[in-house]
Amino acid sequence: MDLNIDTPDMTEEKTDEKEFQFYKDDLKTNVKEYLDIDDQIKALNKAIKARRDRKKKLSESILKTMKQFEINNMNTSNGKLIYSVTKHKAPLTKKNLLNCLSLYYNNSDKANEVSNYVMENRPQIEKVSLKRKKLKVPEMK
Repeated sequence: MDLNIDTPDMTEEKTDEKEFQFYKDDLKTNVKEYLDIDDQIKALNKAIKARRDRKKKLSESILKTMKQFEINNMNTSNGKLIYSVTKHKAPLTKKNLLNCLSLYYNNSDKANEVSNYVMENRPQIEKVSLKRKKLKVPEMK
């Protein structure tokens, strides 16, 4: 009788442990890379925000001057700057919906009923994401 035979349970246990270790190492690597990339994105977003703020100030100044002197477009070395006015509808809010329905029905009870029905029966969208919360480092004084 041979006593050194691995039973299927023991082989399976070793495989499960190896597989678990593989996934654990893979998870550690992925988390480290994720955190590094997240830090890089935060730094880049900070730089982008500064540039957007400066661009917004320049844009306001340019638009003010273009309006003052009635300049519709300006040629640049790589295209045009165009003074453009666009109009769009305001977002549909519960308050806005209720006001419009009250005017339409001339009955605030009916308007309230329809508004509540519309707001309660809107489709709900579920989004799954991974969020990072950094620990606050206490400041030393």
